[in-house]
Amino acid sequence: MYTAEQIANFYISLVRNDPDNDMTNMKLNKLLYFAQGRYLVKKGVPLFSDNIEAWEHGPVINSVYQKYKYCGSSPISVVDDDYGYDNFSSDDINFLLDIYDEYGKYSASKLRKMTHEIGSPWEEVYKHKSSLHEEILNSDIKKYFLKEAPMKEFSGFSNMSATKVCTRDEDGTLVVPR
Repeated sequence: MYTAEQIANFYISLVRNDPDNDMTNMKLNKLLYFAQGRYLVKKGVPLFSDNIEAWEHGPVINSVYQKYKYCGSSPISVVDDDYGYDNFSSDDINFLLDIYDEYGKYSASKLRKMTHEIGSPWEEVYKHKSSLHEEILNSDIKKYFLKEAPMKEFSGFSNMSATKVCTRDEDGTLVVPR
């Protein structure tokens, strides 16, 4: 199992040198939520160990939010010094690329709207919350993604080997074909 920060570094690395980088803190947190939900359905276990909380603007991983809040609504382009592509299995790389292929095309506000649907785990927790940032249980996330947001077959990267999909440039940035 990974940490949310490891998965965050993966997604930031994908886009950090892209002139159209729109990986804001909000978008990153929503991508992590969708990745967690899809992974719970696919593998039956969490992708990362961190809790997801119901905040005003949707699901948030507090440690990730705190780490990048200095960016405000600007794109994030810095990854941890110890981040490495080798930390991930080939299957998990393909999974994360599929999630990015499916959800990375959306703006932060569109992803926010998608997490706010009636009956979503965020909506259920947020409307009944007893504390400021109440946890959204993985069991509720999994149940929702099984029932309301079934996993579609990705046409993206899942049938390819991660070594064929990704390369690194001279700066060590993960390069994904578009």
